Amino acid sequence: MDQTPNLELPYLMAAQAQKHVTHNEAIRALDAIVQLSVLDRDLTAPPATPVDGNRYIVGAASTGDWSGKDYQLTAFQDNAWMFYAPVQGWICWVADEDKLLVWDGVSWVELSGSASVNPAPLVGINTTADSTNRLAVSSANTLLSHEGSDHRVKINKASVSDTASFLFQDNWSGRAEIGLAGDDEFHFKVSGDGSSWHEAITIDKDTGALSFPSGFDQPPQPINLTANDIIYIDSIAGNDSNDGSSAALAVKTVQRMNELFTVGRTLKIYILNDLVWDQSLIVGYVVPKLEIYGRTPDNSGWEERTITVEDSTNNGSYVGGFALKSFANVYLYQLDINLVGTRSRAFMNFLDDMAYLRTKNVTVRRPGTGNCKLFASGASYVPSQHGTLTIDASAQGYIANGVTAGADPNDDWRYPSNVTSM
Repeated sequence: MDQTPNLELPYLMAAQAQKHVTHNEAIRALDAIVQLSVLDRDLTAPPATPVDGNRYIVGAASTGDWSGKDYQLTAFQDNAWMFYAPVQGWICWVADEDKLLVWDGVSWVELSGSASVNPAPLVGINTTADSTNRLAVSSANTLLSHEGSDHRVKINKASVSDTASFLFQDNWSGRAEIGLAGDDEFHFKVSGDGSSWHEAITIDKDTGALSFPSGFDQPPQPINLTANDIIYIDSIAGNDSNDGSSAALAVKTVQRMNELFTVGRTLKIYILNDLVWDQSLIVGYVVPKLEIYGRTPDNSGWEERTITVEDSTNNGSYVGGFALKSFANVYLYQLDINLVGTRSRAFMNFLDDMAYLRTKNVTVRRPGTGNCKLFASGASYVPSQHGTLTIDASAQGYIANGVTAGADPNDDWRYPSNVTSM
């Protein structure tokens, strides 16, 4: 063997004459291919004025002194171009592109692209990975995108008692965590200091049921929530320390009922004694339902109850009553409604979308000279049905905005398209 197996450097032979020639040839080759860095990889012909030691990767379809040497390494040494065929795995830096290439046996490819780094024990992008964070990224944003259709991020843990989660930190101190934290339930946790954690929500893995280990942030003495929010109100025997969940636990004022009501839920109100309505409540969002019933003081049966509608004390624009949003459905039964409020608003304000109003055994009066009405609408229309709706002479023209007296209140009533008088 007269040369090395990898770099093909010539050996000095026994009794060889002019050994320095062979030695210098090997040194010249080492100077060209060790710590390999070239100026360019796109040239197909030699530059006009090369500098001794300049190195290039010969481009495709090469010509002139480089003809037939496509993709080989060439170095200008001792006023001549020397060529070196790359071997698979050789790595080369290309100065004009600031890229690192590797020869894959066919072509030069970017080391971070086509060349595989699998497996790599550590990968740091714009930062330094370590034995705990083996993949580390420092960036304003991180993008994970599909490759034609779906894209799913998987976080896998070894066993039930381990953790698979997302941890959100503030200056490297944990503030929130979501995921499978120590079991197979799905957890939402928060912390103010990174050490004491509060479980906000837990989702049962078998049933999907929600639990709230830390409770709710809501008004005191919440009502018991069943299919409806049911509140009993008794202006005489009620007590605002009660929760309103039964006749025996009736609240005293509409203000207390307002505090107890969960906005956006269905609301059913039982009135056990006549009362003043001076609070504005919002009921709505996705087919809500409002029902108001007059009851006997002992809750043994139905009985007409008087509601006196005054200007709202918790809203400077409205009278006491309701703001109803998104497909509201209202039913009034056994009520004598006295419109006393001075503001040009209504006991029932249908704010948007479609709505529906039903009454049975309801009387409407307007003692005094106030501008308050039974209902007003910003909705597209309010279809309504009335069974024994009695409109006192004092309330003529004060049932709905823009409606005068005279119409049959038992008709199928749409506001305002087919109501001409009342």
